[in-house]
Amino acid sequence: MGLIFLSVVGCCMAQSKTTSPTLKPILLSTDGSSRATAYIDSNKIAETENFVFVTYLDFENGEYLIKVKRFDKEEGKWSKPTAIDKVEDNHGGGSIVVDSKGYLHIAYGPHIGPFYYRSSTEKEQIDSWEERISVGSNMTYPSLVISKEDKLYLLGRHSISRGPWGLYLFTKEKGKDWSNGQELVRSNYIFWKDFYTADNPKNLTIKNGYTRWNKSIALANDGTIHISFKNYEMLPRNYKLEFTDKRNGGSYFVSHIYSKDDGETWYSGNKNIPTPAYPKDLEIISGGLDIKRVKANHGISNIVLKNGIDPYFVFSKEEMFNSGLFLAYMASGQWHTTQITKDADLNAVYYCPASITFNDKGELWVAATSIEKEKYNRNELWGTEQKHSFVTVFKISQDHNIDTVLVPKVPRPNWLPSISHFTGPKPKLLLTQGESTSDKTKVYYLEME
Repeated sequence: MGLIFLSVVGCCMAQSKTTSPTLKPILLSTDGSSRATAYIDSNKIAETENFVFVTYLDFENGEYLIKVKRFDKEEGKWSKPTAIDKVEDNHGGGSIVVDSKGYLHIAYGPHIGPFYYRSSTEKEQIDSWEERISVGSNMTYPSLVISKEDKLYLLGRHSISRGPWGLYLFTKEKGKDWSNGQELVRSNYIFWKDFYTADNPKNLTIKNGYTRWNKSIALANDGTIHISFKNYEMLPRNYKLEFTDKRNGGSYFVSHIYSKDDGETWYSGNKNIPTPAYPKDLEIISGGLDIKRVKANHGISNIVLKNGIDPYFVFSKEEMFNSGLFLAYMASGQWHTTQITKDADLNAVYYCPASITFNDKGELWVAATSIEKEKYNRNELWGTEQKHSFVTVFKISQDHNIDTVLVPKVPRPNWLPSISHFTGPKPKLLLTQGESTSDKTKVYYLEME
């Protein structure tokens, strides 16, 4: 298999230090589904001293299949893929972690159904798995992390007919059953008072509290649980706003909640919040609750922790004719934001889905979705209309400026970047190549030197 190299784009910042690392895209699958490496909610790469494990969603013979593949670092070889289960549709992709003993754990699931959980029967092996266990109901988009004590945390979106959709957190201690789940946050559905009545929500585009969170979870060294998310929901039909899409839906803020006592109490900013919390209870990091004043749709990456302590994530502000990529980070207990693409390649526009991680040197890597400026259309940034996007990789300097810009030499369109959420010597990246309407895409793997 030949190696495909990246082009390196020098930055425009006078104080930037432009390097030229080589990334080596490796083709893992030619049977990828239309969402082969989605979504940013889910960690898809796990690593031990000897192996790298990846999961992605293939489509074969009319079935969506959860695949797992292993790379042997000593031999420099990839295994054959193992199909561990089939799922309902292209929303069922998995989230994978490895415990302190080397056993793999994966959560995946149908589109609005129970999550499924499985663990490997042998250390660092992908061929044999325990029987699947159902977790929750009406769930979608698994986010799975594991503590130093091998306690599992599974975060997902919960759906309910004619009501607010929420974020649910499930936990599993080693040797015990999964918890029943805790609802942490709800959509704003019931608070559109001028337009909503419980028996006749006719002024909403759809008759439920549809929400897309793009949520992510990380565990700090001291055990603090960090969760970041956006809030995309359908808005009242007679509100025509600057940031909404063709369905009159939009994401009008990004936020963060955390718990220092393993989920007993929760905070946003310096405020103790109820559970479930509504948008009015949250610290808004970008955007706002007054939807008439919000100018841009917000996208968001996964959350990661610098030195295992301070949370970082990337978000995009997608306006009608442009989009900027911003870094949100916590320092001394306060959130700060800064635009990181203002001096990047001016011929492209950058947005989420984006995926980020720190390497073991504390360097921040960002894989963002991008599109040539003349082809930018806010209604073509996601879903069935996505045709022109490509992944751009940034290395961010300690002062939060762009150090290096790299564009993988993978045929376009390519998108759905997924970097390992956990610190390692070389960040690893998966992406999907092919049109978003196609269930015949390719899955590529890259390592950042």
